[in-house]
Amino acid sequence: MFQIKNHSFYTLLLLVGLCLMIAACTGGISTPQPVSPLQSESPLANPADELSAPYTLEVPEPDGATGVVHGRFVTKSLAARVYLAGDIYLAPAVYSEGQVRERFASLTVGNDPKADLRTEDGEFIFLNVKPGTYGIVIYTPLSSFIAPTAAGDDVLFIDVKAGEVLTVDDIIIY
Repeated sequence: MFQIKNHSFYTLLLLVGLCLMIAACTGGISTPQPVSPLQSESPLANPADELSAPYTLEVPEPDGATGVVHGRFVTKSLAARVYLAGDIYLAPAVYSEGQVRERFASLTVGNDPKADLRTEDGEFIFLNVKPGTYGIVIYTPLSSFIAPTAAGDDVLFIDVKAGEVLTVDDIIIY
């Protein structure tokens, strides 16, 4: 069973907490405002500027049997930037069976194509991609995120063709 032996310490801690709450409610303590990295040291102070920012990676030409995929994730919130720390994969499209065929992205980490080149700002390049239909997935150990269409109402699927470079429009994450 848990017992508190030093009552005066916990009483003092409770009183300090109450004083801080009262001071904060009455304006006695100013609360610092959070600063977004997009507002401070970033050259892209406005997230909308990322949409018009030039690409920084040099896109190589594909060989004849495979394609190259190039694109960029643009974050619209500080919370969304967490996803940029994850790995970016191409998940092959699979289809359900039955009268209504639904398309899904099926990711097998370690087996499906992983971005060969990428930047901290969300730009990515996949090299030597086999022709086919793929969904673009950001994978982290805690969660995954599949890229939405520009309208945000569906999953973005891309068609990779042999011998071609596919540049995907900026993918916005809110």
